[in-house]
Amino acid sequence: MIKEFCEKIGFSAEDGDYFEECLAKVLADKECTSKFFDAHDDYFGNGEIYFDTLGEIAEKLCIHRYSLDMTFLLYCARTLHCIYRNKGYDDEMFYDTMHDLSCKNNECKEVFGIRGTFVFKRWFRRFFLTTLFSFGRLEIGAVTYPREQFKEIKQGDRVFDCHIPSGGRLPIEEVYASLKKAYAFFKKEGVLKDDIMIITCHSWILYPETVKVFGENTNLRKFAELFELVFSEEDPENDNFWRIFGVEYKDIDKAPQDSSLRRNLVAYLKNGGNLGDSYGVLRFDGEKIVGID
Repeated sequence: MIKEFCEKIGFSAEDGDYFEECLAKVLADKECTSKFFDAHDDYFGNGEIYFDTLGEIAEKLCIHRYSLDMTFLLYCARTLHCIYRNKGYDDEMFYDTMHDLSCKNNECKEVFGIRGTFVFKRWFRRFFLTTLFSFGRLEIGAVTYPREQFKEIKQGDRVFDCHIPSGGRLPIEEVYASLKKAYAFFKKEGVLKDDIMIITCHSWILYPETVKVFGENTNLRKFAELFELVFSEEDPENDNFWRIFGVEYKDIDKAPQDSSLRRNLVAYLKNGGNLGDSYGVLRFDGEKIVGID
């Protein structure tokens, strides 16, 4: 039921088989099936019971919670595909957007050795409520600007936040291609009502101390330099460590050092540095980035 879809969005055949088996186990239990369908309806209805309900199913069937959560999302993707088609969105954007599930599955396997996702509760919902989409290398969705006024940008203004899915390089030409696709899409949808698209990004990549570790002409530095920073904050707990190394910060000595970025960051951290987060903005006119007034 979901194996073929898994392979279309980048899962291995073995992972597709595994999640198919998880779903079959759910559907073989009448009580769990009923709860699973209730969670599905609640998820699309912007409800709040789905999370606890899935926890009950995972416990009863002895399926790891991370695995059950991913099984649920893969099942829900069928409904989302119908929603996309009803809205007139093309299949390419649907499959590009759902590729994020594959990224999260790979992260879960790398960090914890478990097929599934460990970020279910704080991620994904906007995809399934069709407020966040993939446009190639970047995922972008409309939000209201949450902070105090920054130059021309006022609290409550419509802005477009971008996220960078894991699993690959970040060529600057692909970043621009994503911005152009997003601009055209949101303009067509009537969500972007002005000629200028305000893009925001909250990421460890923008943190100034980390940017210093990036090489001069690296993709990461080029990306970071696109944004004007609104704020930055150090993170002594280094919560984003797993995003870079595929292991938790407590396992820094196990961190792979198979690239100059990883080697440089390990040295930086062992010398007393910390990761951090920054929130930045840029203005895009559909073709190029223009300055913020």
